[in-house]
Amino acid sequence: MTSVRRLRIFALATLLAGSAAGGAQADVMKELVPTGTLRVAIAYGPTPSALYALKDPATGKFRGVTIMLGTALAKKLGVPVEFMPHVAPHFRGLTVTTNLYLSRALKRDEVLARFQDAYGDEVLVRIVDDPPWVSRIAGRHHAEIGGFALSADGRRVVIVATLDNLLKGAATQAMQNINMALGIDEFTGITM
Repeated sequence: MTSVRRLRIFALATLLAGSAAGGAQADVMKELVPTGTLRVAIAYGPTPSALYALKDPATGKFRGVTIMLGTALAKKLGVPVEFMPHVAPHFRGLTVTTNLYLSRALKRDEVLARFQDAYGDEVLVRIVDDPPWVSRIAGRHHAEIGGFALSADGRRVVIVATLDNLLKGAATQAMQNINMALGIDEFTGITM
């Protein structure tokens, strides 16, 4: 699986970062409780922006990139989605907080190991222990995934991911795609 595909999966849902290619994804999908709810945190803002979800005045529903990604993931998982607004003074950056309900209890180390296995070799994805902060990711080309907080019964996990929406969320990924389309090294022109 290419790193661009893996990063797209990250953008669709931090949970899917725990899956590798092929059958491993099916195994991860089986561990989700199909009757659960996907809760996705969103940055809610007052003005139109690539950073913020907005309430559509006509429908009263949220709209924006995070809304589209969360809705697509919930559809793929076959569960309803709930959006939880985050309010913060971010100039640039994107934070996604995802709650996942598991069909069996896991320990934090098991969840962390899945992400490390899936992304350990990825140059532009870093797995961190604590929840990542947007202020630390601004101006960087990589995404960070962390937090990995489990409920007391081990059947719900909260994962936080951040990226600089102007770099990894746009320009860096565009460079990766152009490089791959041209058949050159994926990271050409991207400062590491």
